[in-house]
Amino acid sequence: MSQKIKELGFVISTTLLVGGSLGLAVVDKDYRPVFADIVQVCLGGYVGWVTSNQHDANKDKNE
Repeated sequence: MSQKIKELGFVISTTLLVGGSLGLAVVDKDYRPVFADIVQVCLGGYVGWVTSNQHDANKDKNE
């Protein structure tokens, strides 16, 4: 149960960060590359976290 709460919190914060950055990129054209970098880092962290959790789950099943 605790893992699901952590995962939900991470998904919500990632969604807010990506949505906010894209919204600000629409409003402020001068800083679009900066907001794009923020989104790339955020999505990269999310993908790394998800793949790590999947790897750990598969490792536990095999043992």
